[in-house]
Amino acid sequence: MTPEELKKYNKLGFLAGPTENSIDFIQRIKASTDPNLLESLIGNKKRAQKSITSQKWDITAQWIPIIRKSRTIFIWEIARTLVYEANKIKLPIIEIPRKDPIQFKDEILTHEMIHAVRCAFTSSKYEEMIAYQALSNPIRRYFGPLFSTPLDSVIFVLSSFIPLLFSLIFDSFSPASFSPIFLWSSYLIYQLFRKNKAFLLCKKNLSQLLQNPKDVEAISIRLSDLDIDTLARASINDGLQYIQSQKSLQWKQILSSYPLKNIDASFRNN
Repeated sequence: MTPEELKKYNKLGFLAGPTENSIDFIQRIKASTDPNLLESLIGNKKRAQKSITSQKWDITAQWIPIIRKSRTIFIWEIARTLVYEANKIKLPIIEIPRKDPIQFKDEILTHEMIHAVRCAFTSSKYEEMIAYQALSNPIRRYFGPLFSTPLDSVIFVLSSFIPLLFSLIFDSFSPASFSPIFLWSSYLIYQLFRKNKAFLLCKKNLSQLLQNPKDVEAISIRLSDLDIDTLARASINDGLQYIQSQKSLQWKQILSSYPLKNIDASFRNN
């Protein structure tokens, strides 16, 4: 694929995954814009008259199906992104409530858009952290990705019932019964702190390599777990070598839209 084609699809929100080749990428684009295939997936569900445009993330994604659910989504979900597979091709669909609740904002739709355009990424460590960048509230943006996997939330819920079960079984109250939820919460917060630190370091280091440092926000939603962990630990020189060594379609697409700046030898050795 030519750099111009990669740049065009990048702007439309078709982001190449780390292991995706050109053939698979083109097949996914064709499938995502095939009205017959989409009709077979969503049936007669009501489509929302919404499109997603984000200057910060450099995406205008009008191809992502956004449907309204007739039944209420889980109480803790205002919206959600589902990824269907058709002939081994991943197709994202965003579900939103039948009527927009008072707390529904465009940034929530942008949050789901980030999940949708990253459907070819299999990484999960930073997935929620990347998507929560869309939120304006700094507290929600920081603590929102506390549960990075469904298992995290399941363990939290189960451990929260232990004090109740203890009191029912032994007919008494013990502070020790809160130990599991305290330990699990402490572990999750510690992991969240580490991931936030790594993600911020990655963006800081990457911004120093770009012609336009502001491009780092757009690139940040186009990175894999390995990219983030590597760039967070890397020096300027090592980070540059890592990027230049990448041969994947993912990085070819990134660099076609967000070029690196010319770094002379003296700067590389710093």
